[in-house]
Amino acid sequence: MNEQYNQPSKPPVLMMAGKTAVMKELCNNFGYHKCITATSREPRPGEVGGVDYFFLNRAAFERQLRNMEFA
Repeated sequence: MNEQYNQPSKPPVLMMAGKTAVMKELCNNFGYHKCITATSREPRPGEVGGVDYFFLNRAAFERQLRNMEFA
C-alpha cells in the first residue's frame, strides 16, 4: 500500500486488447457498470438489443433526442 496516496503500490495490469474485453474486466473485477447507449443504426451480426445498444428507428431516436430523454 502506498500510504501517501492510499492506493496499492502497483496498479492492476490488464492483459488484453479491445474495449469490450477491457469493459468486461472492469465490470467483473473492479465494480464498474456498463452504460448501454442508443443508436439509430441497424444491429451488426451478434449484437443484442438492450445488451450492446438500444436499437431505435430514426423517428424514435429523434423524438427521444428532442424530448431530452438521453442522459
